[in-house]
Parts: sequence; structure tokens; C-alpha cells
Amino acid sequence: MTSDIEMKLELDCVNALAGAAEVRHRVLAGLIMGDRSIDGTAYLTKCRVKDHRSLARKVMDRRSKRPDYGPGDVRDIVGLRLLTLYKAELPLLVARFLKFIEAGQMQELSIFPGTVLEDAIEEIKIYTSAKEDDPIVSMIIDQFNTKGVPVKAESDVLGVEVERKETEYSSIHIVVWCRNPINSRHDRRIPMEVQIRTSMEDVWGEIDHSLRYKADLADKGSREWEHFQSASKRLGSLKRLLDECGTIADDIRQEMMRADPAGLSSTTHVSAGTVHLETLSQLPLRGQLQKRVGAVADQIRIAFTSFFKGGVEAKAGLPAEFTAIGTELLDLVKAVKAEEGLSREAVAYCRYYLMMEAALAYYWAGRVASGLHDTAYDETYVAEQMALSLKLYGQLSQDPAYRYDAILGYRMANVMMAQGSQEDLAVIKLKEAVRNLDNHPQGELEDDHFLRVRIPRQLGLAYWELAENLRLREAPLGAEESVRSEQREYYLKALRTTKPLLDRKVAPSREFEDAASHEPTDDRLHTVNNLLEYSLCFLRAGGDLAVLAKDGIDTSVLRGYCDLLAEEVFKKGTEMPIWADTLRAAHLELFEEVERAQDAAKLVKSMIMRDKIRFVTVHGGRVVEEMLEDAEATLRG
Repeated sequence: MTSDIEMKLELDCVNALAGAAEVRHRVLAGLIMGDRSIDGTAYLTKCRVKDHRSLARKVMDRRSKRPDYGPGDVRDIVGLRLLTLYKAELPLLVARFLKFIEAGQMQELSIFPGTVLEDAIEEIKIYTSAKEDDPIVSMIIDQFNTKGVPVKAESDVLGVEVERKETEYSSIHIVVWCRNPINSRHDRRIPMEVQIRTSMEDVWGEIDHSLRYKADLADKGSREWEHFQSASKRLGSLKRLLDECGTIADDIRQEMMRADPAGLSSTTHVSAGTVHLETLSQLPLRGQLQKRVGAVADQIRIAFTSFFKGGVEAKAGLPAEFTAIGTELLDLVKAVKAEEGLSREAVAYCRYYLMMEAALAYYWAGRVASGLHDTAYDETYVAEQMALSLKLYGQLSQDPAYRYDAILGYRMANVMMAQGSQEDLAVIKLKEAVRNLDNHPQGELEDDHFLRVRIPRQLGLAYWELAENLRLREAPLGAEESVRSEQREYYLKALRTTKPLLDRKVAPSREFEDAASHEPTDDRLHTVNNLLEYSLCFLRAGGDLAVLAKDGIDTSVLRGYCDLLAEEVFKKGTEMPIWADTLRAAHLELFEEVERAQDAAKLVKSMIMRDKIRFVTVHGGRVVEEMLEDAEATLRG
């Protein structure tokens, strides 16, 4: 009888492994495909097929607890491990792996079954020893949320499970089914367990696995068993040391990025002022809570007025002021939750607006601090404020009620872009925001709301950021044609994303109206400036006017863009040095109009020097310095 059972197990193992080597080959081939491949993103890729003996042994071990367990229940027939050097790189690797699954479901590749992620993925687990509000874990969860996979709430629905293990093991596990067409009439599915983690976590995981496997073989109470128990007690110390090493590695990465010319001084135009203060003031609260909300709304109004109107001394205190506003808003969230007599819906409504405004306050604290270049607000302070902002947005994004919230996605992307190290994730987030804007109701967002143009325009800006980062990083070495070609592709994506927005009619922006701002409220003018700038960048990268003409942008169209901006800058006196700089470049590079270019250059200098802190905050230090340098060069002739 025993031999019959063993024989059946042997045959079942052979059947379970049939075709697994071919699946491994096809997966590895897929991982190297594309410009943004998994292989190019990961530090190290490992892929193996479980050997026959290991499979049989695993089945026999599991049968001690579940007698009917068989090879068909094993989920790591193929094992794929994707490692990063840094913890901060995990969210992007997860995002690209999910995109790889979607690409692999297409008929051309046919690596994975079905047409949506739920068809191919059986299970998602995040094992972590981090705190519940860890920002990296939140961003990892957000990558699944972006693809429509929420935190698990029901047992029979695919969702992300977050588990804190007693062993302090940390890794992301995804069980994926792979297609294995053995012949034209039979299509088998083979399970693959994917583990995504850092190289530090992998070291600990390997030691932990080896130790526990050997300890299980030792007789309890024996000398060998006691040695294994002693070693196990030291695993926790090793994990804490490796976690600290990982944190230091991430700090080193951050410092390297600050030294990078395309690093933390982001070129992003700050494009999200504040929740309309009237909305904040009209939250359904009473008594003392209503007074506190009114007081913080006044603080916000005063802070933005100081930003737009105040001098250097007034701006110097703004980072601390915005941080204090964020703290007060979070205290209000707690108070609202504790308030008796408020309905669940009212609490949720207030929590959303208060947390959105708190996240924005921390964002502005970081942005203004980066513009001050003050020793009181160093780069660590800026990074901390941005992390706080992203953490709050991340908490909201995990709520199923905000799964399709385009504004939330847009705000998260703004923070990622401002951090200067998450541009790829920002593009993913903005694409999602645009899809949600087009396909899902957006609550109180009217059809002509300015954000219906602003959000897709920000996606165009994100593509431009990626191209500019390539330009800056390759400039010292001299960019190869392959890099310049990639730049041109991003500039064209920026153009093609932005150009259709010119035909959309939206109401004037209201985001700074409570702060006596002179910011232009017509989003069409911002769009025109973007299109002119992207066209110039495309041509500088070796692009051809004939290519632009195919997209409806010829010399006469570019001249029209110049005329619109000139009307605003020269005749109306609109203080937008970024527009004046675009005009300077267009007159010089497109039309060889040196005098007009010099007039624009003078405006660039005078505008910036009147309020340099403001414009460094809005556009980033690198962009402002480049504008000043280019203006000087133009004036010198």
C-alpha cells in the first residue's frame, strides 16, 4: 500500500512539473522586454523550477497536517524572486511587475491567463515588520489599488493582505498562474510564486529559511536542537541590523539623488494650492469644532497671502506655519471622530477634506522650505514634510470609497514629482487619475472644473520631467543618439497629452482666489506655454518640425502661441517668468528675433529678482537658475 502511495506521489509530482521549465524560460524572456523592463528595474532576478525531490518532500511535510495535500496544491512550482537595492525602489518594481502581467496576458505573449489581473493572480501578501503607517508599505499597497486590487476585505475576493510575522520576515508575495500550452488541444496552468523584496531582506530570508529547515529535522531537546534554538534567538538581532543597514542605504541613495542635477530640486510647477476655503469653512460641524475649522481656514488664507505678497522675512516663517496648520488639521480629524451626534457619513466627509488639506499643508511646508535655502530648513526637513504629505494621501487612497478619486491621485503624483525620485510612479498615478477623471463620477467636480484640464496637463508635465531628467543626467557625458531618441519620445508624449486640452473650455481656477494671488486663472495660457516649451525641447533634442506638423503644430501655430503669451507678459504685465523665458527661447531659436528675445530676457530677470523665493518654490531651484543663466546669455548676445 505504501509503495502505491509513493508511486502515485511520484507520478503526481511529474505531472505538476510538466512544462514548468518552459514557463520559466518564457517568463525570463518576458522580463527583459521593453525600455522599462523588470530586468532593468530590479537589482537582481532569480528564477527556478522546484526540483522533483523538493516537491515530494514538501508534499509529505504538509500531509502531516492535511492528509489530502498533493502536488497540485503547491504554489511555488516556479519561483521568481525580484530584488532591489533600496526599499524606496519597491513600489516602482511592484508597479512594473503588475504591468508585466497585463502585457503577458495579451495574445502576442500569452504568458498569463485571462484579460484582467484577477484572472492571473491568486494571492497577494505583504509580509512586513514595519509600522502600520510606514510610507513605503502604503505606496506598495497603492500600486495594487491603482490596478483595482484593494486591501483584502472579503475571503472570496482578490485583495492585498498585510501580515506582520512573528519571525520579522519581510517580503511581498504574489501567486500568479502561468499559461503552459502543451499542445493545441490542452492548456495547463502552472503556479508561480513571486517574491519581491530588497537585497537586505533576501539575505535575512535565506538565513531564516536555512535555519528553520535544519531545525525542523533536529530532535527536540537534542544538542543539535539546542544550538538551532540559540541561533534562532539571534535572528531578530540580525533583522534589526539589516533593517538599519537598509535605512542607511536609502539615506545614501537620497544623498546621491540630491547631488544629481536632476534630483530633489524638482522642476514641477506647484499646481495644487488649497481646497477651496469656502468648502473647508462649510464642513457640517458645530460649536467649538466649527470655530476651530474657521480659524485654521484663516491661517491658510494668511499663509498664502504672505507667500504671494510678503517679503523675505514673511516667507521665512511659512514652512513652520504650514507645518502647524497640518498639525492642527490632523488634531481636528481626531476631534471630529470623537464628536458625538455626527453621522458616519458626516465624519467621513470631514475627515476627507481635513486630511486632504493637512497633506497639502505639509507639501507646501516642504516646497517653501526648498525655496528659502535657509539653514533652519535643510533637505532633511523638506524630505520629512513631503513624506508626511504622501503618508496622509496614502491613508486616504487605501479607503475603497476613494478608489476612483482623480484629485487624490493627482495630489499624490504632485508630491512624488516634488520628491524628485519617484517620477515613474508619478506618471503611473497621473495616468490613473486621468482614467478616473474620464470614466468615473468625481463627486462635486463640475464638468467645467479647471482640474479636468489641470490633471491631464500635469501628466504631460510629468512626461516632460522624464525627458529633462535624461537630458540633465546625460549632459556631462554627451548624450548618445539612443538617449536623445528616448528624450524625443517623452517630449512627444507630453505634446500629444497636452494639445487636446486647448479645445476644452473650463471655468477659471479658484485655487488661490482667497489669497490675493496674481496667478493667472486661465488654464489655457498655461497649456499654451507648455506646448511651446515642449516643442522647443523636442527640436533641441534633434527633433524635426515636420514631425510636429503631423501633430498640427507648424511654425504658424508656434507663432500664435508666442503672440498669446506676449499679450499676457508684455501688455498685461502678468508676472510669470516661466512664460517670459519660453518667449525668449522661441524668439531666439524659432524666429531668430534677437531684440524680442532680449526684451523677454530682461523681463525674466526683473520678475525673478523681485520675488526669487516665490519662483524657486513654484518652479524649483534648478529651473530658476537655468532661466537666469539663459537670460544673461541672451542679453550678452
